Amino acid sequence: MRAARTQRGIALVTAVMIVAIAAAIAAQIAFAHQIWTRQMENIFDRGATDWLRRGALHWASTALVEDAAQGNTVDHLGERWAMGLPTLPVEGGTIRVSIEDGQSRFNLNNLVRNNVASPADLEVLRRLLEALRLDPSLRYALLDWIDPANFNPGYLMRSMHLLPRRGDKPEWQHTQDYWREKEEIPAIDLDAKEFVYS
Repeated sequence: MRAARTQRGIALVTAVMIVAIAAAIAAQIAFAHQIWTRQMENIFDRGATDWLRRGALHWASTALVEDAAQGNTVDHLGERWAMGLPTLPVEGGTIRVSIEDGQSRFNLNNLVRNNVASPADLEVLRRLLEALRLDPSLRYALLDWIDPANFNPGYLMRSMHLLPRRGDKPEWQHTQDYWREKEEIPAIDLDAKEFVYS
């Protein structure tokens, strides 16, 4: 009688252990499925974002080409390309597409050139401060803040010999001129001897 009770106890413990293991396996499968589902959603979102980015770049390039085709010699923020598109609704949010004129920004680092204050840039900064209704003498405070002795970053100067150099052949030069390079770069033979590393 005692042996039968012991066997029933062992069977009960074994059944509980089997249920616990099965529950753990089911939880692991459910968790793995949840991760896989989220990964698929991320891949889909990345693809949708890529298409939105491509569309925005296409709009920007079309707007700039149209502006150039009209023969405009001066660009300003009142032109059509600078207005941007209205905010567009997309699934899960909105997207705003605009072009910013990076050339019109003022670089404070230009106040000191070759360890000497640049009068032309100081004058531009004076006019900018006046246009913003700020005290024009602030330009001198900024000039004092840029210390010519420490202006060249040491971490960069110490490693100049390690940085890549630009070659003197056209294959190794990058002009950042889109209209020129859009035809030159595809014509480059990447299997030519100039591109063989030794």
